[in-house]
Amino acid sequence: MISAFRDPKVLPFSYPELPFLCANMMPAWVANPDHPLRLGVFTAIALVDQLSPYSATVSSFGLVGDPGYPAGNDHELVHFTAQSQRLLGKRYFAAYSLAKLNAPVAN
Repeated sequence: MISAFRDPKVLPFSYPELPFLCANMMPAWVANPDHPLRLGVFTAIALVDQLSPYSATVSSFGLVGDPGYPAGNDHELVHFTAQSQRLLGKRYFAAYSLAKLNAPVAN
């Protein structure tokens, strides 16, 4: 999927070194024992920066869900509080800066 986003034949405005960021889900969402496969989603996102050049992951560690926005039958918190959103924005900027430096290693 990342390769498709970076292919100018698919997206004319794209380029091979386009930084790509992946953010992890809320820790409580991942750790929900009713949904054991979510750990696989978390792990896949965490590995993106190791498997794809010019990419980085954004941690959700320590961010807090907003109790005003529960979702699903189990009322999981799927939106961050305003303070957590601001922190997440700072993390996105830091990850973007890192992704630009995450160049392939020459053999």
